[in-house]
Amino acid sequence: MDAKKLKQLEIRISGTVGTSYRTIIDFDKNCILRSGIINDEKVDFIPSTLNELENNRLREKLTFLNVNTLRNEERPDRIQSDLYWQVVITGEGENLQAVGVDQLPREWGNFFRLLP
Repeated sequence: MDAKKLKQLEIRISGTVGTSYRTIIDFDKNCILRSGIINDEKVDFIPSTLNELENNRLREKLTFLNVNTLRNEERPDRIQSDLYWQVVITGEGENLQAVGVDQLPREWGNFFRLLP
């Protein structure tokens, strides 16, 4: 997916005991929204803004990630796990949605370190 065509990235990570986290990066509005459920109570975190450098760096990093690793993950209904994740990448004319269990593919760890 071309970096300039990226519109939004949404990541959800959920546990089986009433805990989940959601991060939405809106590249057009230069913002990051985070929310979660902790002990079955909804928590909204303070939104963050992206400057132009951060926006471009995140876009570029996403284009270098092998998004095919997401497509090859097991479906949650086949495996019992304490951790489930969902990634949705929205772009102009191209979208990717993937769901998996346990840890996200290793290469995604570096991407999260870039988030402000």
